[in-house]
Amino acid sequence: VYGDFQTAVASVKAYVEDIMPTEQEMHDLFVGLKQGKIEQHGSGWGHVSNCLREKQQALPISARVAFPKDAVRQEEQIWLDFLETGIMKEYCLENPPISFHTDPYLLELFEEQIFRGEANAYMYLQYGLVLYANEKVEEAYKAFMKSNQCKENAWAYRNLSMLEKNEYDHPEKALEYIEKAVELNSTYRGLMVNCAQVMLYAKAYDKWLEMFETLKDDLRADSRLLLYKAMAFMELEQYEKAKEIIQPNFLLCDIKEGEVSLSHIWKRLYDDKEPLPAHLDFRMEK
Repeated sequence: VYGDFQTAVASVKAYVEDIMPTEQEMHDLFVGLKQGKIEQHGSGWGHVSNCLREKQQALPISARVAFPKDAVRQEEQIWLDFLETGIMKEYCLENPPISFHTDPYLLELFEEQIFRGEANAYMYLQYGLVLYANEKVEEAYKAFMKSNQCKENAWAYRNLSMLEKNEYDHPEKALEYIEKAVELNSTYRGLMVNCAQVMLYAKAYDKWLEMFETLKDDLRADSRLLLYKAMAFMELEQYEKAKEIIQPNFLLCDIKEGEVSLSHIWKRLYDDKEPLPAHLDFRMEK
C-alpha cells in the first residue's frame, strides 16, 4: 500500500499466483460433477442481445449461460417488442425513456418503420440516439428535429442542445434548445444538470440563477446544482455568495475520482488561506 506502484503490482501478482489452483487442479475440480439446479438466470438484456444475434445469424452470447424470456422486464421489453414486430411504439414522453439500445442493426428496423410511414416522436428520439452512438451526428440531429416535429418533447430538445454544445460549439443554439427542454420539464434532475451546464457554457449566468430559484425544494438542495449556482456567482464576481455554498462542510453528491472542478473553485475562492478539505480533493496528482 505504501510502496511504489511496481512493487505493489508485483506483490499482488505473487500472492494471486500462490493461492490460485493450477490448470490441472481446476480441471480435477470439475471432473465428475453432476447436473445441478439453476440458481439464477442471466439478465433480460442478455435475452434481447441473443434475439439480436439470432436476427443477424450470429451465435448466442453463451452456450451455457441461460438468458430466458422470463427475465425480461419493462426496460428490455420495449426492445424485444421492437425486434419481434419491427415497430417502435409511441410511449409517453412526459418522462425520459426508461432504456436505450445502440446496436447498429436497429438502424435497419427504424428505417423500415419510417419507410412504411409508421414513425412517431418516441421512435425518432430512439433512432437519433442509435445514430449518434454509431457516429452519425448529422443524421442524429435530423432525427431529434423530426421527433419534435411529431411531438415536442424535452428529451429531443435536450439532445439537440447537447449536440450544439458538444459537437458544433454553438452557445446560442445550445441555450435556445435547453430552454425549450426545461419549459416542458423542469422536475427531472438530469435535465436540470444539463440545463446548468449549458447556461454556464453560454455565459447565461443570470439565467441559471433565476432558473435555480424556480426549482422544487429537492433540486434546490442538490449539491451538484448548488455547485453550478456557486460557479455562476463566481463568474458574476459575487464571491461571498459563492463562499456561502462552497464551505468546508460542502459535500458533492456525485463527484468522481479525477474530477477537479471543486479543487479549482476552492483555489479561486480561498487561494491558500484555507486548505482544500480532503473530502473535496479528488485530484489524481497533487
